[in-house]
Formats: sequence, structure tokens, C-alpha cells
Amino acid sequence: MFKGTQKKVISLLIALVMLVALLAGCGGGAPAATPTPPTAPTDTAPTDAADPAETTPDWPTRPVTLITRQAGGGADVALRVLQPALSEVLGVNVIVENIDGAAGAIAISEALNRAPDGYSFGVAFFPTKITLELIQGNEWNALETTYVVNITRDLGNVLCVAADSPIETWDDIVAIGQTRPVTVAVSGMGSMNHLVYRFMALAFPEVQFTDIPFNSGGESATAIAGGHVDMGIAILTNVVQMIHDDMIRPLAWSGPERHEMFPDMPAFQEFTGREIFEVLTQIGMFAPAGTPDHVVQAMNEAVRIALEDEGVIASFADLGLIPFWMSPEDFTEWVHEYYWNIYEVKHYFVG
Repeated sequence: MFKGTQKKVISLLIALVMLVALLAGCGGGAPAATPTPPTAPTDTAPTDAADPAETTPDWPTRPVTLITRQAGGGADVALRVLQPALSEVLGVNVIVENIDGAAGAIAISEALNRAPDGYSFGVAFFPTKITLELIQGNEWNALETTYVVNITRDLGNVLCVAADSPIETWDDIVAIGQTRPVTVAVSGMGSMNHLVYRFMALAFPEVQFTDIPFNSGGESATAIAGGHVDMGIAILTNVVQMIHDDMIRPLAWSGPERHEMFPDMPAFQEFTGREIFEVLTQIGMFAPAGTPDHVVQAMNEAVRIALEDEGVIASFADLGLIPFWMSPEDFTEWVHEYYWNIYEVKHYFVG
């Protein structure tokens, strides 16, 4: 019986050997793959799920888009000057994308809702981004936004009239405003010039004023130059060329003292004889939440270098712009401080 069992085992083994040979033949004679030993971990291999951008520190590798308000507006004009120098520093094309509407609110929202991959940034006037949130109740939170770099300082707003306007002094304005409302062009609810207008009206309750809002600073400037309003309040970059061309005559500006590039133009307090809430304007860059910090720092440094370009400095001077770089940390601190300053007085200009 043992012998019979032994024969069965031997027969089974032979059958198995034949089956293995047959299967090997079906594989076309290809040698069996040799298992690859596991790779030993290195110091640079991530141990946890890492930020994808952290694994590609060679940013940027493709064009970078800067989103701002309408073409020809103050921020757009500044970006067009900065664009070539910034592109050269970054080594990639820099695209300026214009999105108009709602006094800049649509452009800001679009920029904040782009992918936080380091290839989309927003550029806006400050404190417009703050006033739009406080007045219109937009969905973003100015205190939680990622701020990248400040670009200019003391942009300010100019109180101006058509070149052939009979208005020369503040007394001329008061005389009109005591008989009928003085019409004042501004570029939309929540804009800086609207803010200046509200504080001007607050400081002179005995004078009648009516604000005439326009869709953009360019439209407002055209109305001022054409004498379609008594006067206007405009961002300096929107009217500087018309001032040089003797189409618009500046009366005063919203800074604390005379503008260093226009020494003959008095500050509001000097011109009116009363203290008016100081509203200065800066142009700054922000990024979608979640943009990697090394990208924020790299863009900040690139803008700093671009602002030192002699061509940029000269062109900015022609526009009445003063380059003023801030680190992400300093710019964030400035915005937060300005936010609470505006918050404390927002009831003066809402409504």
C-alpha cells in the first residue's frame, strides 16, 4: 500500500513540473522579472503629505498673471510700467488681466478665488479693498487675505476742475454750495475718492454736495475735463496726464502736506482751512489663500528688484507715483492697522 501511495506522489510531482514548464512556454520564454528592492529613504523624501508647491521650488516655470481693475485705471497703468522689469526678474512672461465692475470688487474676488498655485495674484488700491468690504459686505476678509508686497505710496486723491472752470478757491466752492448742490465726480461707491468725498462733505455740513459716480476713474476724469460736473475727486494717476495737457486743473490733494512731485498743489487742510480725515492710497499685491509662503517671498523680492529699475522709477515719476516696497509682514501689518482705522469711522460714509 505504501508503494502505491509513493507512486501517486511521484506522478503528482511530475505533473506539476510539466505544468510549470507549459506555463513558462506560454510566456514566450521571457525571463521572470527580478523584484526591485525597496528604495532606502533619503533626507529629502517627504514623510507626510507635503504641499505640492514645496516640491517645485524653481517657481516660476510659466507665465504669472496679475489681476486688476479696468484697463487704463491707476493700478493698471502702474502695472503696465512695472510689467517688463518684473518679467525680466522672474524670467517668465507677466500677464496683466483686467476685470472691471463694482468699483474693483469683481477683480478682487476673482483674484482671491484663483488656484493658490503661485501663478495668479491680485493688484488693487488700498484702502479700496478694505472700504469695499466694509461698505458692500463682500465675501472676502481683509484680515485673512495673503498680502504679498506694497508697490507705491502716497498716491492720494486730487480735488480738481476743468481747466477753464471759474472755480479757483475753496470760497468759490462754498459760494456755489450755498445756493445749489456742488456736483462732484467720483469713481464708484467704496472707491477712495468716494471716501474722500464723504469726509469732505462731513467737514462742511453747510455746503451742499452731490456725488456723481462713474464706472471707472477714466470716465470720471473725462467728465471733469469736459466740465460736465463742477469738480471731481480722482486718483492722481487717472488725471496726471490731463493735468500736464492743461485739460484739468488741480486744486488740492488728500495728503497731509503738499505733494513732493506737485509742490504747487496744497493739501486739503491748507486749501479748505479745515481738517479732513486723511486718505492716502497705495497700490499693493495680494494672493489667494493657501499660496505657498516661498512663492510669496519670491514674488516680494522680484517686485523689490523691479522697483529699483531706473526706467520704472522715471516712468512712475511721470505718473505721480512713488515706488514704495514693503515686505509681506510689514504690508500685512499696515493693511490691518488701516482696516481698524476705517472701521472706526465707516458710519460716516456708509449710505
